[in-house]
Amino acid sequence: MCALSIEELTKIAPEDAIALFKRMLEKTKEHVDKFPSEHHWLNSVEEVLPLLAAQPDELVAVVSTLKDLWMKGMYVGDPTVIFGSFRRVEQLHRQRAKAKLKALYDEMKAAHPPLVDVDWSG
Repeated sequence: MCALSIEELTKIAPEDAIALFKRMLEKTKEHVDKFPSEHHWLNSVEEVLPLLAAQPDELVAVVSTLKDLWMKGMYVGDPTVIFGSFRRVEQLHRQRAKAKLKALYDEMKAAHPPLVDVDWSG
C-alpha cells in the first residue's frame, strides 16, 4: 500500500515521495534484519530514483541500501534501471556518481557473477 502511495506522490509531491520512500527503505531494512528468512520485495524503486538524481549523494546512499538488501536476498528492482540512474545526474556530478554506483554494482557482481550487465556508457 505504501508503494502505491509513493508512486502517486512522485507525480504530485516529489519531495514527499522521496522522504516516504527513504522511511520505507529504513523500515524494510530493519524488518529484513529481524526476519531474514522471509521473502521480501521492494516496490517504487524505479519511480523514486529519477527524483534522487538531483541529489547525487542521496542517490548513492539509497542505492547502497538497495545493494545491501539485495545482498540479503531481497528483490529491489531491475539492476539496469537502478544503476543506470547515474545518467539522470547533472553532467557536473555524473562521473562521480557513476564511479560510486559502479563500485556498488561491482560488489553485487562479485557476489553473483550471472547478474545482468549494466551499460556504463554515458
